[in-house]
Amino acid sequence: MSHIVDIVMPRLSDSMTEGTIVQWLKATGESVRMGEDLAEIETDKAQMTYGADQAGVLVEIIAQEGDTVALGEPIARMEVEGAPNPVETPAASPVPEAPTEQPAGAAQAPQSLPTQVETQTERVKISPAARVLAEESDMPFDHITGSGPDGRIVLEDVQSALQGTHPREKEAAAAQASQLDTRDATRIEKLIAKRMVLGKSAPEFASSRDVRIDRILEIREELKSSGSQLVPSINDFILKAVASALLDHPLLRSGWLETNWQEDQAQIIQHQEINLGMAVATPSTLLVPVIRSADQLTLGALSSQARELAVQAREMKLSPEQMEGAVFTISNLGGMGVTQFQAILVPGQAGILAVGAARPEVRWGDGGPEKHTLMNLTLTADHRLVYGSHAAQFLASLAHLLENPLGLML
Repeated sequence: MSHIVDIVMPRLSDSMTEGTIVQWLKATGESVRMGEDLAEIETDKAQMTYGADQAGVLVEIIAQEGDTVALGEPIARMEVEGAPNPVETPAASPVPEAPTEQPAGAAQAPQSLPTQVETQTERVKISPAARVLAEESDMPFDHITGSGPDGRIVLEDVQSALQGTHPREKEAAAAQASQLDTRDATRIEKLIAKRMVLGKSAPEFASSRDVRIDRILEIREELKSSGSQLVPSINDFILKAVASALLDHPLLRSGWLETNWQEDQAQIIQHQEINLGMAVATPSTLLVPVIRSADQLTLGALSSQARELAVQAREMKLSPEQMEGAVFTISNLGGMGVTQFQAILVPGQAGILAVGAARPEVRWGDGGPEKHTLMNLTLTADHRLVYGSHAAQFLASLAHLLENPLGLML
């Protein structure tokens, strides 16, 4: 015995209220194993793959690629083995059977058509609203050019085709006139923009300090010469130093929470677990995976975890849990040749550290000119929690740890 169940838009992050279907990885009629990748979904935090909750056969795709669907709403239907479970989300309708003959002239009830229309030569991608309007207007699908993701036909395409114009033609003319290319911002880009604006709403200030990293470079060369399998990067030393320094500077791992602005009520959150956010640039966006309990990790373990998270971030394979819970963030643009910059606060965090590129510099010492390799560290802090003296002391602690890095290797 088999029955039909709805596949609904899953909750892939705590703050998610809706998701966008980026790509279906299975087609109607295909068998699906439990846990097998079913679709790629863009949430408010990242683009990730959704695996099937149970095994069966995909019988209908409701939400097409590019559709944005509310949390819990059906996106597809699947035929599964066994008797229906009373607590399961009921399917809207069983699999349609072959049509039966009716007397001539008898009215036939309209049958729902799949939103992704199959032809003998190709599969036309069209949204539900666009399909209904096209069918009501007797407009063949092959006469319409889609402007949605991957050429998908959306409602505006059908409306424009009926009026003899098309949005792509209008966009091309406008772009030619203004010599500007435009596109809609993705969900992740809009979320990052909102968080940047929120981060700038805090009364922030920046403090900067140069740190000598000569000894770190010497240690790395010694490890390479000895044939060590894992040579920590300069950024790994910085992550370890920040985790250690946060133990002695609790204000830098705190957060400001306004419970009632009008009544002037607020709370200061003191985080005990030192979870470090690590900004990673991907080809399409910026992600911040989190290294949990970083102060309890050895330098080698921290280095391995940081590299693995960076790879997952660039491949867009991070889970929501891997990007939540940071109490402090590090942003390093040194590898891109940036010597100094100021990062924007992450909402809810007291500070973010911007790391610049290593650079040689000659300075006057007790015995005359001395050549050092310097790196700039710039701390952006929330002035509601951190004052200038606190920032200076935190940077001094980082400088001491990085200029005497053997302690970080214990």
